[in-house]
Amino acid sequence: MRSNRQRMRLVLSAVAIMQLSAGPALAQTEVWDPWEGFNRKSYAVSRQVDRYLLGPVAVVFGKAPKPLRKGVRNFVRNLREPLVFVNDVLQGRPKAAGTSLGRFAMNSTVGVVGIVDVAKRAGLPRHTNGFGTTLGRWGAQPGPYLYLPIFGPSNIRDGVGEIGDFVLNPLDYVDYDGRRAIGLTTAVLAGLDTRAEAQTSIDAIEASSTDPYATLRSYFMQNREAEIRGETEPGELPDIELEPIESEPAPEPELPAEPIPEAAPEAAPEEPAAPDPQPRSVSPGGASD
Repeated sequence: MRSNRQRMRLVLSAVAIMQLSAGPALAQTEVWDPWEGFNRKSYAVSRQVDRYLLGPVAVVFGKAPKPLRKGVRNFVRNLREPLVFVNDVLQGRPKAAGTSLGRFAMNSTVGVVGIVDVAKRAGLPRHTNGFGTTLGRWGAQPGPYLYLPIFGPSNIRDGVGEIGDFVLNPLDYVDYDGRRAIGLTTAVLAGLDTRAEAQTSIDAIEASSTDPYATLRSYFMQNREAEIRGETEPGELPDIELEPIESEPAPEPELPAEPIPEAAPEAAPEEPAAPDPQPRSVSPGGASD
């Protein structure tokens, strides 16, 4: 009971911090990044860790057999279904909540603890949700942009949402053998799977942007607001198609102008022959005079 009270105090304190931080940003229409210096340093550190550690591990994980990766992904997603259900209820979406509950019940049993997504085949498609999205649909503003080392782009609202997910997830209140080990393992596997799926987008940003930090910041904020409005599926990172930066073609060397040949003088027109001054007369007999 004491632990539950501490969790509720934690999320209430986080909500209060979010309101204080988001207040000045209510009228902002562009990305608000007052901590850009810190965020850029965090981004630089994260890129180095990703380049030499997380990236190579994610590449190896991405080359694992597809059925194995798919099974791990389904298992991790199934563990989040109760949390999706709670946020569906908080957002007043009974149909989505019923789908989430049905998916968890079906996949946890017939689907072998979620390894096989049998619910999808039964007409119950998957959707994701979280407390950060709930706060956004309640009208909470994103607040300042925040780049967290290793964890990536976020903002005050989503940071509070992560704390809320920890408090609201029903599975966190179920005590069973190996709960912490399973939770840590699934978190690591989920992170590696997400990182492997994002490789194409990361490569596109790195290759096509003169300022990858600013490009990622803008993309993240726009994508999150689209998720809040329900235009895209939260938690998914679609491929980013960026046009490569083309250099201006070098100017063609100017060739020396060729001299224009002088036109030949026009020949004088021939004068017509002078008419015969004395025309000849023809006799009736046909002989000329």
